[in-house]
Amino acid sequence: MSSKQLKEKDVKELLFNVLDRLEKLESMVLDQRRYEEAYMLSVLVKILKMGSYPLELSNDIKRLMKVQEWLGVERIKDDIIRAILEVLALKGPMNISTLTREVRRYRGKASRRIIRNKIKELVRRGILEVIVSGREKVVRIKE
Repeated sequence: MSSKQLKEKDVKELLFNVLDRLEKLESMVLDQRRYEEAYMLSVLVKILKMGSYPLELSNDIKRLMKVQEWLGVERIKDDIIRAILEVLALKGPMNISTLTREVRRYRGKASRRIIRNKIKELVRRGILEVIVSGREKVVRIKE
């Protein structure tokens, strides 16, 4: 194993360790009913899981907070809808195949059929829009 591969492995391991600690901290803060702090930690964990670059963080945070606000107002408990909206908030517009791959990476499992059905539901509700460009359909959060 080269030193570059070793370094990449070490960095990934450290990042997973940091994420694990942040999630534990979020849980402890939530147990103390400090909801605002727990919310901010959950936002940070989501951003780190998606691999955002530091210069993009402020825009990512704004979009994610908008999505989180909508999810709270609408009282959405569906994990897949949450994941779809959070991925789109953090990564921007993408086609259904890419979105499915990102949701799978984000939450561990996802099927293209379910993602497509949830997108249709969110389009009907006026949250998402689908832009057709040739044969490709790009999904994005409606402005």
